[in-house]
Amino acid sequence: MDELIQQIKEEIKSNWLKKKRPLLLSTLGDKFKTIKDDGEFKSIKNWTEKHIEELDAYLYKDSIKPEYIGLVPNGESYESKSTSTLSAIKKTETIDRKKITLDFLTILNDLEDEDLRRVVIPADIIVRLMK
Repeated sequence: MDELIQQIKEEIKSNWLKKKRPLLLSTLGDKFKTIKDDGEFKSIKNWTEKHIEELDAYLYKDSIKPEYIGLVPNGESYESKSTSTLSAIKKTETIDRKKITLDFLTILNDLEDEDLRRVVIPADIIVRLMK
């Protein structure tokens, strides 16, 4: 079992050096078939959690894609692109909506008085646009 743990430990580090991404648990069963020979084997995740200290790694779980679970070497940090991209999109979306609404109201301000009287926008709609 010690040899298997050492092989997986090396694979975690090698994968990190090459890809800078977690070694996915879903790949361990194919690469290391003897992992299932452990007498107390229930699942790869359970086995990994049991041997996490010996593997010198930690389990990474993606907050957006819960099926994305992998091992990252201790001392390294990983943030998935989906998580950082999604938060950046949400921030940009919020900023853009407010900016667009304010730009629209500024354009309305440039209308002639006669045209401006015809524009009726309920306040609750403006508030919703600003959120």
